[in-house]
Amino acid sequence: MDVPNNNGLEKYQRENSKVEKKAGIRVIETMPCTEFWFLIHYKEGYSSHIYMSCQELEQELKKHLPDYKKTEKYFKNKEIYSVLKDNNKQEKAIKDSKPYCEGKIQSGNPLFPFSEIGGLVEILLSKKY
Repeated sequence: MDVPNNNGLEKYQRENSKVEKKAGIRVIETMPCTEFWFLIHYKEGYSSHIYMSCQELEQELKKHLPDYKKTEKYFKNKEIYSVLKDNNKQEKAIKDSKPYCEGKIQSGNPLFPFSEIGGLVEILLSKKY
């Protein structure tokens, strides 16, 4: 789930806490948006740069995926999972996402970029179906 920035962040955090406590559901978060998880597949090295909007982050992502569009059509036609999995990018992103999650906790900044999707993917990959 993308974490809302500025407007609505406090309300989101309250509601998220209620859901996790009541229903035992673990919400997987990404700040500022899911595209940060995509970008981690390509980023070289760690950066604590704060993306002020998803549009800013999408511009950075387009350096690696020039035709990227946040549309259902793009995701279906591009087979984004295959693109991100190629050339061990998925393994790299899982590993590289961990310092961002730690950095978010250490910084105390609610706008610090991070993605918990790598942890989820790691759990899913370890399951035997």
